[in-house]
Amino acid sequence: MLLLLLACKTSESVPPPDFLIAPVELGAPRTSGTGLDPARTEDLGLALWAALPIFGENPAFDMPMDVEALWHPEVVQDEGSCPYSEVLPDGTLYQSDCRSTDGYDFSGSLERRVWSASDGDYQSLDADFEVVGDVENADFGRILLRGMLAEVQPDQGDVVQHLDLNLHMEVEGYWELQKPTDPRLEAWKNWTLTGSLERHRDGGWLVDLAVEIGGAGGFIARSSNLKKAEGCPVEMAGEILLSPELRLGLGGLSSCDRCVDVVQSDEVTGTACAP
Repeated sequence: MLLLLLACKTSESVPPPDFLIAPVELGAPRTSGTGLDPARTEDLGLALWAALPIFGENPAFDMPMDVEALWHPEVVQDEGSCPYSEVLPDGTLYQSDCRSTDGYDFSGSLERRVWSASDGDYQSLDADFEVVGDVENADFGRILLRGMLAEVQPDQGDVVQHLDLNLHMEVEGYWELQKPTDPRLEAWKNWTLTGSLERHRDGGWLVDLAVEIGGAGGFIARSSNLKKAEGCPVEMAGEILLSPELRLGLGGLSSCDRCVDVVQSDEVTGTACAP
């Protein structure tokens, strides 16, 4: 019960960062970010690696785009029916029904928009979509995408990328065939993020995310001081607040080990590492 209370207190007691670009509303939250067990450090490390930009990658943006690419019309257009549309930067609407006699069973819809404006480049994803591989030797077993993503890359100012997302993903039967030891196998089984991230030109990040990935339970992660660690490309420096009593400390250059310290009431109680 104490863990649940800590998670619930995060949004009330830890203020969100001051984003330079105001977050946009993307519907009812897909996760409340509660239920974290900080003692399950292996599961926590997986969730951090698959959600936050702290280990040299940008998983909140990259992973949805990677999953979307698995069933993209260029891949499966000869085997199935995929209700898919894409608005290109010049305003052209591209639609594909991907119709054939057998191969993949599609249901729902997905729209991806990419456009440019006077102040920068924009991209959005709006999904309520499921595809099941129902043919022998299918590239994957099942992919589900539900929710929205909105990204802006401004042309000027301090912000390089602002990302808002409220997205749930499930992937089965892909990494089991490609590489069963890949940690994305577990992360993509249940990947849910709600919130915002913002990357600045000085290499720093602002984070306000509700996270529910794998078996660590849900948590809300907030940070205003994630900074690039010179000489350490695989770990940021700074701290992430999960509640007033629970935080994650990143060593950056001092450690550069793709790990964070789990700190409860100012006492280090464990270490969570990227898989």
